Amino acid sequence: SAEIYKHFDLGLINSTTRFVYQKTSEDSLLNIPEYNLYQSIYLEHLWRFKATEGELLWQVGVDYKYTSNYTPDGYMPPLGLFYTQNTQEPDAYQGLDLFINVKIKRLRIYLKYSYLNTAINENYYLTSPSYPAPDPLFKWGISWTFYD
Repeated sequence: SAEIYKHFDLGLINSTTRFVYQKTSEDSLLNIPEYNLYQSIYLEHLWRFKATEGELLWQVGVDYKYTSNYTPDGYMPPLGLFYTQNTQEPDAYQGLDLFINVKIKRLRIYLKYSYLNTAINENYYLTSPSYPAPDPLFKWGISWTFYD
């Protein structure tokens, strides 16, 4: 496998790209996608408040994922096992997520809307044969780091 990673910081606009190429000598034993692309484009700004000497870092952006088509392993629920199958080859997978990240001192908050692409065109991608990708989903989280 080979990987290329690059982060661009153009002031307010940031871009992070990760491209992975992978190839196996035995496709019959290990089914993996040949190309994977992970792209994140976001606006980032650090607000400084003179009155309180506080800082607020925020990011608003989009994550994009692409996986080339390949023959994924099948899944057998009664046994809870994956197995090698060579009959179904789903289309290339694409994913689009929106996110907001906020950081104030030791408090971090994130909001994320995953699988926006399936909400727009209702095209459900298969993560494995006969198993569709999850429906659009809103996630949120809070992380507060305490002093030791």
